[in-house]
Amino acid sequence: MKILFISNNLVGGGAEKVLLNLLEELNDPIYEITLLLIKNKGVYINDIPKHVKVKYMFDVSTGEAVFPMEKDKLIEYYNSNIGNEFDVEIAFLEGPPTKLLAYSTNKKSMKIAWVHIDMNNAHWTYKYYESLAEEKNCYASMDKVVFVSENAKNGFQKLFGFTPRQSIVIKNPIPVKKIQRLAAEYQVSNTDFTFVVVGSLANRKGQSRLLYAAGRLIEEGYHFQLQFVGEGEQLFSYTELAHLLNIHQYVSFVGFVKNPYPYISNANVLISSSITEGYPLVVCEAIALSVPVIATRCTGNLDVLQNGKYGMIVDNSEEGIYHGMKQVLDSHDAYADLKVRSENGSVELLFEERIQQIKKIISEVQFMYKFSFIVIMKDTREYLERCLDSISNQSYKNFETIVIDDHSITRSDDIINRYRSKIPNITYHYLDSSIGPGGTRNYGIKLSDGEYLMFFDSDDWVDIDILEKAFQIIDQYNPDIAMCNLMRDYDIPTEKPYYKCKYETVQQIDGITAFRMMSGQYNLGCVISPSALNKFFRKDYLKKNNIWFVENVYYEDVPFAFQTLLADGKIVTIPNANYHNYKRSGSIIQSLTQRHLDDLKTVFKEIRKYLKEEEIYDRYVFNYYKVFERFYNLLLRQIFNYAKTEDEKKEWTLKSIDILKEIIDLDEFARYYTAEEIRRHLQPYVTDLTLY
Repeated sequence: MKILFISNNLVGGGAEKVLLNLLEELNDPIYEITLLLIKNKGVYINDIPKHVKVKYMFDVSTGEAVFPMEKDKLIEYYNSNIGNEFDVEIAFLEGPPTKLLAYSTNKKSMKIAWVHIDMNNAHWTYKYYESLAEEKNCYASMDKVVFVSENAKNGFQKLFGFTPRQSIVIKNPIPVKKIQRLAAEYQVSNTDFTFVVVGSLANRKGQSRLLYAAGRLIEEGYHFQLQFVGEGEQLFSYTELAHLLNIHQYVSFVGFVKNPYPYISNANVLISSSITEGYPLVVCEAIALSVPVIATRCTGNLDVLQNGKYGMIVDNSEEGIYHGMKQVLDSHDAYADLKVRSENGSVELLFEERIQQIKKIISEVQFMYKFSFIVIMKDTREYLERCLDSISNQSYKNFETIVIDDHSITRSDDIINRYRSKIPNITYHYLDSSIGPGGTRNYGIKLSDGEYLMFFDSDDWVDIDILEKAFQIIDQYNPDIAMCNLMRDYDIPTEKPYYKCKYETVQQIDGITAFRMMSGQYNLGCVISPSALNKFFRKDYLKKNNIWFVENVYYEDVPFAFQTLLADGKIVTIPNANYHNYKRSGSIIQSLTQRHLDDLKTVFKEIRKYLKEEEIYDRYVFNYYKVFERFYNLLLRQIFNYAKTEDEKKEWTLKSIDILKEIIDLDEFARYYTAEEIRRHLQPYVTDLTLY
């Protein structure tokens, strides 16, 4: 499995450390891992595991861009150089990685976005998008969104007004044993009670408030050390502030340390003074080392410390930080209690369990069946929105929609454009000349990237849970064809809807048996229609058996049904999932033309030819005639319904009899159907039986 992780760089942040830990744990022959860095920059560059391939867009060391850094160029470079190589693509950070992934042209991959922050309270990613709506659409296009905490998920919902359907909370995996081992690598000598702060020096971390609180305590006569381990944009200003407050002899700025764990382990208390946090890694690391924690009241700190169960939560202010520090300095009992809480918190870190969660999410690409809806239309614009509504509301989202317009009088670009936000993977293809229903479906097959295909007529619709039900069945049974209910609906009030095929239980059927059921030879308690509309076809199954629709004819479903069933694949039914086939007054099937006769002749000639070429005609000749009987009866019903006079009925019936001579062998046919049976079939439609 080929997996791509995308990150901005590898500077010394918590998310970057989590990424490296995860890459280290994915050292397995089943994974082929590539890390794409937008900038080849950061203190952790040399810590990338050896089994990980590295690509980058901008080389900081040389100061030269691989390509211009404009965002459009970033997207262009990504799609040109990454292409369709990967099975899983993961944007491990908000901002540019997520945007790149959202605009990826790789249709086959599972796309995962990772959210590490409470975006509602620290929404810094807006500068990478044209608007909040664009950023929202980028996340909506993902197959999965991973949140590092419930609070991060809630913040996302507050900001964007929705929660991705395929979302999951996986807390950052903390490698406890590794942290404990690294903490013992060297000793840090502290002569006084020591508060340690680990992380980037930035405004959102609220460290200036901590310096002011420390200044007040020192002024009151307290003695302690305050250590800052890390670098950042505020290093100079915080150093100046320490001098201004005259506490610089009590404050040390250690700078960035690749292994900060001895500093944490040898401190008395770790302080997280952050204004906002997604899931603070350093707080978890302190708990792993049984170091007491004082943390401000913000979402991430509350989550890790379980609202104070495993550490002290203080008001998110200078005053809150001051009182928290004062409490542990004043009371040995308070400090001892805090230490016990931290020790108890180590049981919550669950490294292996979280790694397994992540592996499970990644491995789901093997079991996710991306579907392709192939929608064909011909002058049915007024029904298209109903069709697209049923697609856009699907509870299962891993699908694409291909709309092929067979040269309608009026194009439907405007309708498709309105649905692009609801159906992210929708494309519209207007044909310059008509190629008929079979041709448009073949074109759709060639365009599709789904593992399973479902054919749509644009005036039809499906239940909103049909893909979810199909996925569950396909995931369990791995069929070549999965069949759902076929319901006939009408635009005529007097005609009541009914099921042409109805499946209330899961049934597994081999292709040959299904073929005999379709032709009426077997009756096993369910009906199988030759229609292509109520079925999910595995694309590889069609490709392997070279199965295509006959082009430029009506009844194109019939030879397709013969071939798909006689290829003898594995077939399974999907219970209680409905495809609604809408019959309109004036539709092709609701009319009578010479073409109906000609195309019926062409279709059954094709079927006969196929059976003979496959050398199976003798075996299935009975089934051939049974299916022909059904469609010939359909033709006779059309004559009865649409011929205006008795003379017209006779004329059309004689025409239909003429084509029989080209479709069937009369002597052969007579072995299966007596003259009386033929007369019985015809009697409802023609009153003057002397014709026969």
